[in-house]
Parts: sequence; structure tokens; C-alpha cells
Amino acid sequence: MTTSTPLSSPQWAQVPDGPLPRRPSVLAVWALTVVPLTVALAQLDVAAWRLVLLAVVGLTGLLAVAQLWRWRPAAVAAGLVAGAALAAAVGVRAAAVAVASAVVWWLLLRAFRRTADRLPERALRPAVVPMLAADVLLLAGGRVRLAAVAVALAAAACVVGRRWSGPMGKVADLGARGGHWLGTGLAAVAMVPAALVVLVMSVLYRLVRFDPLRPNRTDRTVGPRWRRRSGAGSDVEERVGRGARRRRSFAGALGVLAVVAGCLALLVRPPGAPSSAAFTDPSWPDVWAQQQKFNSNPEFNPTTLFSLKDFSSPHVNQVDGRRRVWQPPPCDCPRRTVWWFGGSAAWGFYLSDEQSVPSQLAKAAWSQGVALEITNFALPGYSLSQEMQLFAQLAETEPPPDLAVFYDGANELFLQVDRNNHGQGTDESPVTYADRQFQTVTRALSWPQRLWGFATPGSTAPASARDPLLDAPEVAGHAMARYRRQVALVDAVAAANKIPVLFVWQPTMSTAPAAAADEWRPMAPADAEWHRRLSAAGRAGLPDQVLDLSDVFDTATRPVFPDWAHTNAAGATTVAAALVGPVTAPRSPPAG
Repeated sequence: MTTSTPLSSPQWAQVPDGPLPRRPSVLAVWALTVVPLTVALAQLDVAAWRLVLLAVVGLTGLLAVAQLWRWRPAAVAAGLVAGAALAAAVGVRAAAVAVASAVVWWLLLRAFRRTADRLPERALRPAVVPMLAADVLLLAGGRVRLAAVAVALAAAACVVGRRWSGPMGKVADLGARGGHWLGTGLAAVAMVPAALVVLVMSVLYRLVRFDPLRPNRTDRTVGPRWRRRSGAGSDVEERVGRGARRRRSFAGALGVLAVVAGCLALLVRPPGAPSSAAFTDPSWPDVWAQQQKFNSNPEFNPTTLFSLKDFSSPHVNQVDGRRRVWQPPPCDCPRRTVWWFGGSAAWGFYLSDEQSVPSQLAKAAWSQGVALEITNFALPGYSLSQEMQLFAQLAETEPPPDLAVFYDGANELFLQVDRNNHGQGTDESPVTYADRQFQTVTRALSWPQRLWGFATPGSTAPASARDPLLDAPEVAGHAMARYRRQVALVDAVAAANKIPVLFVWQPTMSTAPAAAADEWRPMAPADAEWHRRLSAAGRAGLPDQVLDLSDVFDTATRPVFPDWAHTNAAGATTVAAALVGPVTAPRSPPAG
């Protein structure tokens, strides 16, 4: 008989030699926490690419630190792919800054680890936060001194972590737990849309009593498992089978209805164009939709503070900052060039290219034997302050026209009303609709400096006292004081460049009879009376050389105003008929 030799230790308890599995370090937890937060903050910042760059730099640096003690070829390939994606997203220069920053941190840690005689990972963990803070300080604010302090803190944290690994290890574990809690919360928030979809699908499945993921459940359909458990006969099986087919048919019908409803939603035009008796043309919904899309793409302009991007559509077209205007064909008749400036009414709000005031003016002049080549430089939201800047630039860079027309009024008054509502009713400085948005932009661009600049000496001056709310005539008085100064500046530029100028004060609903108005959202009687007094005071403050068209709709019997400042095509035709004489009249260049 053969006897077995007892083992010195159980074989099942033997563990092969090799490295033990590594727990996720605080570096990985930090990356999974800080990157989603940074990207979320980027959605609130107009300079989102800066925050995205910081997020990518932080992620790249953390990956480099994580690979400090376990360098692998896969990490190199992943870094190259991430660098290429970053270059495609934010540009080669920004990508180079991100990669260079990550490499610098990696080399510093590697050199420090070598001199520290294989410093353990736990002692390196507390250095992550000050290193990332230094990276953000360098990229966002250029604060070299504070970044150097952060680097020194990182080095000190590593030294302290090596000497007293117990307390620093607790700090690192606390950071890991905080990152885990925050990451879990972010993941829960991110899963809310998916949870809603699952909830809706679950409700639908319960409604039709059919679950496609479990088709063989005993209480839903007939199958081998049901027959084995119940032992029911063919009659019961047939009844349950009919019920299952009905539920499946009902579910299929719901699916077909959902598909049909989706197709109809794509084919049927969504509601959006407001209704008014002033707009009865079938093309009105198309004009409205195209105009809204054009008006939603502003961009910074160094001359006028803002402009709108060029646009192409069947009814609204903007090329090189100039809206399309009807042009007369070649002829032997008198031919004159006109520069047209103004705000939304001059640009042609609610109107197609062929219906705008400049196009109607060119057609009216053509019917009288004069060819007007009008260039429409107007833009929604512009005031005479912006138009003066644009006119001065064009006068130096473009061949001079035979006439420059400035069609204004509503924005001059409305902008002062807005200032009055914000406690600045007496401010007569140049103003635009982008002023308050520009303040938001500057605050958003400087938030990193404000966030990490508490140590900088100095303090912000308190806000100036707000003006009391002014009545309509006082608001109009301050608006017209600014308007008169801008008229004088335009006259000076025009005289210096020998360009004749015509100033036109546009009509508004407050100066027209009640029959001419059919508002989208009618004003309250008190507000309507306040705006009538505002318009009357504005007209009283007009300079002598301004052509006042406020009474051009006195005989109107049909609606032309859908709101306070804009007209329909019929109103544009009336305005053009009133302008054709003054525009086509011979004019001598102003004296320099």
C-alpha cells in the first residue's frame, strides 16, 4: 500500500508570486471628479475653451503622474491619441501648452521620486492638489509667484508624507473618500436622463403587460417553462396565448403610433411665428423663422462692439455685414450710390430682403427714373453711436457714396429707457444693447483671477449711487442730448470726407393712429400713454436737419405696426414713398 506524504502547507492556500492587484489611487479618483466639474463649469463660461483646456491639462497631468511608477507603452499611445484629439478641438497651440505642462509635472515628480529613494505612492498623494492648483494658476492667470508657492507646498507635502506617512496617509484617504462621494453624486446626476427613459419604458411595458426582455415568464406568455410549472392543458394554453397576442398587438400599435407621431413632428412646421393682422402673406412664417435664426448668432466686432454673422436663406441674406437690397438694372438714367445705416427697422425686421425699406426705396426711385444702388449697413440693435463708428471707418476704407442715410429713433429712446430702469437714466454716454451682456462677459473671463487673487492687494470701489426713476420726458431729454452729439460727430466725419448726409427720425406706434396698430402683446393703457409722452418729448428735441417721419401714418386705416418700432411691408412702402424725394434730390458735398 502506498502512503501519501503530508504537505507542509495546504496547496489551496498557496498564492503565486507576483504583484498584488493595485487599488485605485487618489489620482484616478481626483481625475474622475475634477474633470466633470470643470467641463460643467465650462458650460457657464463664454470662454469655455479655456476651462476645457484646463480640464484636459489636469487629466493629462494626472495620467502622467499615475504612470510614474508603472510606465507602459499603452500609456504612450493613449497620450498621443489624447494630444491629437486636443489639437483638433482647441488648436495646436493650446494642445502644445497642455502637453508641455503635463510633461513638466511628470519630469518633476520623477526626479523628486528618484532623489527620495523610491518614495512610496502614499507619500505622493498629498502633492496632487497643490500641483493642479499651480497648473491652473499658470494657465488661467499667469500668476507665477503663487504657482511657485503651490509647487513648494507640493514638495513639502511629499517630504512630510515620507517622514510621517501615518497622518498624511489619513489626509490622502480622506481626499479619496471625498472624491468618491462627489464622483458618486455626479454619476447619479448624470444617470437621471437614463433613469427617466427606463421609467417611461417600464410604464409602457406595464400598460401593455408585456416585457420583451423576459418573454417566457409564467404570468405573461405561454412557453415551455410555463407548461412545465403549471401543467395546464391546451384550453388554458390557448387562452393565455390569445391574451399574449393581444398584448403584443397592442404594443405594436403603440409603437406604430409613436413612429407616425415622430414623422409628423418632423414634417409639420412647429408653431412659432406670432399672428397679427399686419402680416397676412403666406411667406410670413418662413420669414419669421429665418430672421430668428439669423438674429441668434452674434459675434464681437471691434468697431461696433457686436455684429451678426453672415447668413443665407430664401428670404434673409447677409453678406459681409450687408443685407441684400434690390438693385436697379443697368440704364442710362441718373445713378447714385447710397449708404444706409440704422437699427432693426432700417435693416428690415419682420421683412424679407425685397420688402425692407431700402429695397422699397430703390424700387420707388427706379419708378421715377433714378437708379439707387443702396448698401444696407443697418443691423438689429444698432444705435447712432455705433453707426457713427461704422460710418467713420467706412469713410476711410471705402469709396465715398453720393449720400449716407441714418434711419434712427426707436433704439435711441429704448436704450435710455433701459438705463433708466437700471438707475442710470441721466447717463448720456454712448450706449448699445450689448453693454450689460459685455459686463457679463468680462466678469466670466476674469473669474480665475478673482478666484485665486484674494492675496492681491487692493479693493474694488463701491458701485455708484443709482439715479431715481425718471419720467418719460426726462428720459427722452437725456436720450436726445446724446443723439444730438452723435449727429454732430457724423456731420464732422461727413464734412471731412465730402459725403452728403441725411438724418431720418423713424415713425413709431406711439405717433400713429390706433388703426395702424395690431400688437403681438398689447401695452397696458398706462404704458402706452407713457410711451406716447416719450415719443413726443423725443420729437421735440430733434435737431433742425433731421427729417421727422413720425406723422407718415396719420392717414393709415389698416394695421402696419405689430410692435412699437417695426412695420410690415405696407408700412415699409409708405416710408419709402416719403423718403424717395429727399434721397433722390441733388445734394452738394458738405463744406469741410
